Amino acid sequence: MGLRFDEFEVGKTYLSARRTIRESDIEQFAALSGDYNPLHVDELYIKENTNYRQCIAHGALTFAISTGFSFQDGLVAGTTLAFLGVDELRWKHVIYPGDTIRMQTTVLEKKESKDPSRGIVTFQRDIINQDRVVCMTYRAVLMIKR
Repeated sequence: MGLRFDEFEVGKTYLSARRTIRESDIEQFAALSGDYNPLHVDELYIKENTNYRQCIAHGALTFAISTGFSFQDGLVAGTTLAFLGVDELRWKHVIYPGDTIRMQTTVLEKKESKDPSRGIVTFQRDIINQDRVVCMTYRAVLMIKR
């Protein structure tokens, strides 16, 4: 069971498990989403038109993986009542196949709700690669059981 509202401390940081991004992840996400942008699926396009060394992961794929990190590690598994929103979502660095990413989560704010069985927690979530470079960052607002 994940942490409850009262167990979160403002300023505390958690690190998720790591995950290596594979070409197959990018291909499957393109098929699932229908997003066949050549930046993600066309190596020749990349070589002829960009400074990237190979196809890059979709930003939306990175976000989707990030939502799983906290549940896989149990941080909010079973205690989340609602994912209320995302603020300040930014992609800062590309992710290539072979990169290993993880999520660093910091508790930014806690607010009690009118319902004493729940509260609102705002998290800063940073997706970092194997070199500790921040690739994506956002604030997630969740309703958590008390």
